Amino acid sequence: MEELRVRIRAMVDDDKSVVFALAEEVLKPLADACGHPELFHEEEFLILMERAEVWIADTPHDPPEVAGYVITEPESQALAVRCLCVGPAFEQRHVDHRLLDWAEGLAYHRGLERLVAQTSAKDERSWELYAAHDYAPAEDDDRPETILMIKRLR
Repeated sequence: MEELRVRIRAMVDDDKSVVFALAEEVLKPLADACGHPELFHEEEFLILMERAEVWIADTPHDPPEVAGYVITEPESQALAVRCLCVGPAFEQRHVDHRLLDWAEGLAYHRGLERLVAQTSAKDERSWELYAAHDYAPAEDDDRPETILMIKRLR
């Protein structure tokens, strides 16, 4: 499928319902499919949306549609990718890659040392995506159901 050129921007209040609906449509079933429904809690997601930075990938259509988003948060000389979500209609169009590129650009611009992301150990597509962007898995004995992916920038 052809790459979709997206425009990435900060979330505004009018986007919150779309971001949450997309999480319910994509992330909740993903957590269930991985055998860890506890990885997605509606209340925690709403708190995360308020506390962290949400970056929206808009389609070039008129009017634009939300193709996906990435949620980032500073974490001890790192930028943590807390959530990466792409709408089903836009999968295989490289929206996920553009969002990770955006997060990396933020980290570089801010002079941070690394990017980190946590994904389910059973979510092969996600950790393959991170690996394609030079993230490497790190051991996390405290949470064997997840994989911590780290990309060193310096």
